[in-house]
Amino acid sequence: MKFLYAFTIMVLFVMAMGAATQICTAQYDPVCATNGRTYGNMCALQNAGARLKHKGECRRGG
Repeated sequence: MKFLYAFTIMVLFVMAMGAATQICTAQYDPVCATNGRTYGNMCALQNAGARLKHKGECRRGG
């Protein structure tokens, strides 16, 4: 029974760590995501769960 309790606590801890977001600075260093959105910096992109397409702002219309 103690093993089950410890295992449950450990699983919940790992899940909470995966859901944690970073605290980002306000530094503007734009990056473009594969979803077509420009994020203010890499930290903001990662917090959104997006993937990097390229550095710099996304171009409109292509």
